[in-house]
Amino acid sequence: MLANGVRERGFRADPIHASRQGIDVFERGAEGGSCGCEDVGAGFIVDASGAGRILPRLLRLEEPSDQPVRQAMFAHVRGDRRPQGPSGGRIVIVIHQPDVWIWIIPFSDGRTSVGVVAPPEWFGAFPADPAARLRAAIHADPATHQRLADTEFLFEPRSTIGYSTSAKQLFGEGYCLVGNAGEFLDPVFSSGVTLALVCASRASDAIIRQLAGEAVDWQTDYSDYMARGIDVFRTFVNAWYDGSFQEVCFARPSNEKLKAMICAALAGYVWNPENPFVREHRRKLNQLLRVIRATGS
Repeated sequence: MLANGVRERGFRADPIHASRQGIDVFERGAEGGSCGCEDVGAGFIVDASGAGRILPRLLRLEEPSDQPVRQAMFAHVRGDRRPQGPSGGRIVIVIHQPDVWIWIIPFSDGRTSVGVVAPPEWFGAFPADPAARLRAAIHADPATHQRLADTEFLFEPRSTIGYSTSAKQLFGEGYCLVGNAGEFLDPVFSSGVTLALVCASRASDAIIRQLAGEAVDWQTDYSDYMARGIDVFRTFVNAWYDGSFQEVCFARPSNEKLKAMICAALAGYVWNPENPFVREHRRKLNQLLRVIRATGS
């Protein structure tokens, strides 16, 4: 989609082949084969390859994530029993157990994205066949079983294990990493979309200034800035999987002012210093949890 958009605007978007000796750019011939390689020079390289992580692999920038290894299985389905009215178009997260959850994302064309996230060993109790495994995982929870009992998979379910990634650095001489090519935490709050877009905006501004001859402090203006936002999301992701944030979500009665602050952070406003759940995310979340447990609300 990104490559097609670039081409529509009159720019080249060629397939890339990366090796440890360099990056070779090639165009495909009319018959679908390679028609040879050419060297392409660039004043700056932006790696927005997502899970491909071309430059981290090439330049040995990969670093283990601080997140435990988790597995996600997912597919698109048709035939789910959606609720009537506006709620039928809402994204649903079903908590099967504190570290196992299921997403249901309805699309306007009738398709629905369904996925299960859990420790890899949790899936071991189900059949090895991908379709049978995902269906069994979905039916393991009464809520998803009821809604998805009559669905059909539109493609064979896919799986990714150890999807959380990190990098030693987000920039270097003549390059930067954008979005998932740099770091990916977890799908639970869809933070990857926010972080990728902000990465792209910050990087493009810095590149324009640098190519215009300005001195750019990439550490401060890019890497440190992104790290602050990622760290806010990290606090909520960690609290989700240890169950503490789930306690916050289901506490009653809810405080609408605090709810709005937390929702704003999870919606992507993770650089707003006026929000205490951004400015002091760990302390404020722990403080709120202590109050909830002390009052039993």
